[in-house]
Amino acid sequence: MEQITPLDIHNQQFRVRFRGFDIREVDRFLDTVARQLEERIAENDRLKETVAALETRISELEQSAGDTQRREIEELEASRDALLGEAKKAAEEILEGSRREVESLRGEVERLEQMKRSLDEYFEYFLYFNEKVLQSWQKSRKKTEETE
Repeated sequence: MEQITPLDIHNQQFRVRFRGFDIREVDRFLDTVARQLEERIAENDRLKETVAALETRISELEQSAGDTQRREIEELEASRDALLGEAKKAAEEILEGSRREVESLRGEVERLEQMKRSLDEYFEYFLYFNEKVLQSWQKSRKKTEETE
């Protein structure tokens, strides 16, 4: 599955149908999702910068010798690995949450479209039924007028 970017969300277009969704509401929601995704990407980028800085510091320490420095390097590597693990986990959780939200929205869209179709069918039948009642009433009235 390809990654969803904030630009993908901003550029997402939905078909407009008669009595469709409130475009402004969909746009506001997509803007919110895109903004949150951008924030998470920025956070992930900051964590990557921290990791890069730690790796640079490790390289600097590796150039100098000594037990104390080696212990510090090991601690920094452990910190880096922990930060990288947290960053990856956070990114995966964000993406999974976004995927679930998108799937939820798709389900809601389908449910609303089905509801719209049902309402359309109901109103078409309602109009048909009332037209038949009116025709029947007009025939009955005409017969009454003819017999008088």
